[in-house]
Amino acid sequence: MLAHKHCTIDDDLNQYQDLEHCQPAQKEAVQAITELFAVSENKLEHLINGIEQEMKRGLTQQGENDLKMIPSFIA
Repeated sequence: MLAHKHCTIDDDLNQYQDLEHCQPAQKEAVQAITELFAVSENKLEHLINGIEQEMKRGLTQQGENDLKMIPSFIA
């Protein structure tokens, strides 16, 4: 039985180093998607740092938000 090799989009586009079995349109589609989602290391680092800062702010404000939930007659 011959296995048919499909070119599908996967989480890791690096798996598509072996594109010679794909149709030209499939190769172009994979390359276009790779370029579309390409992010420089500097930009990625900036985004990750921003997310980390937002998470830290949210955690530090969590206590204040919890205290607002307590009715004043209890405090």
